[in-house]
Amino acid sequence: MIKKPILYDFNNVLCERINSPSCISVEEIESYGQKTSEIHNILFEKRKNRELLFYELPYSREELKKIKATGDAVKKHMGNRFENLLVIGIGGSSLGGIALIRALAHPFYNLLPDKERKTPRIFFAENIDPDEIKGLFDILDPEKTVINIISKSGSTAEPMANFLLFQKFMVEKIGEENFKKQLIATTDAKKGTMRNIANDLGIQTLSIPDGVGGRFSVLSSVGLFPAYLLGIDIDSLLEGAAFMDKLCKNEDPFKNPAYMNAVIHYHLHTRRGINMAVMMPYSSQLAEISVWYRQLLSESLGKKYSLKGEVVYAGQTPIKAVGAIDQHSQIQLYREGPFDKIITIMSVDTFKNFLNIPSLYESYEGTAY
Repeated sequence: MIKKPILYDFNNVLCERINSPSCISVEEIESYGQKTSEIHNILFEKRKNRELLFYELPYSREELKKIKATGDAVKKHMGNRFENLLVIGIGGSSLGGIALIRALAHPFYNLLPDKERKTPRIFFAENIDPDEIKGLFDILDPEKTVINIISKSGSTAEPMANFLLFQKFMVEKIGEENFKKQLIATTDAKKGTMRNIANDLGIQTLSIPDGVGGRFSVLSSVGLFPAYLLGIDIDSLLEGAAFMDKLCKNEDPFKNPAYMNAVIHYHLHTRRGINMAVMMPYSSQLAEISVWYRQLLSESLGKKYSLKGEVVYAGQTPIKAVGAIDQHSQIQLYREGPFDKIITIMSVDTFKNFLNIPSLYESYEGTAY
């Protein structure tokens, strides 16, 4: 696999480049060198002591084998009737997986003909919206549907409510024994309500690693199992994650895109009053990454208390935007409104497809492309 690092271009936030109250100078970036090194060493020690286990997900080969074995068993049992995969989860149990699949699968994956898709359609039951859940009842054939319930504890109200609804729906149509064969629980390895239910039912399970928070779990069975069932190359995905992990081990922000992003956001937030962080991918297939980003930023940095126990009420407010759609709904505010936002534009080097816009109305200036 060709490995290409993320290019983090921060030129348009430099004071040397723009005339704006919401900028940072090269000198100011360099002034964070000692602080960055201190934090880097803290992270290194925490990682060495296995306190930040999400870092190790790209290297969990035994878990990868279990994911593939479980997926292969499901495909073998279902055979040609495997038409639908329903993932029940919320927050960290769904947002990363949705972003992953939306980014790597066909943009209209579920609508492809069976012979082109070759793998099951995928649906996510996240919200406790009765109309949405009933809508899934209407379109899913229980005999052709596999359910993956994802819940670390089994005590989160929304996914468990949906799980109970779908268990009743499935059992009434295909019976309890068949339902159990078409159910996989992704949950805590040893404890919790969902683990107890799984043991009572005697169903197949996958484990959410200890010490991995939900929002960071996409490279565990939480995100990889549905991706594998859809035919996504999860080996290459983990190779890419390991490649970026290596790149982000450098303590120099000028060589580490994660650290540079952190320095810029921290400085603009604490020194320039930039309280909002807009994530704006210019790709429809990357749109769900900005939704996942909202959770990552909100839950990681939205804090009442500092690490010292002081009341701080800290955190930037994350905003989702998608280019070019939101050029026609939000950009006026970003360009002409208050200087309280930093905008990160995400793009891809090369799209999978290239389309020539035809010259059909050259006499009109508005369409003379």
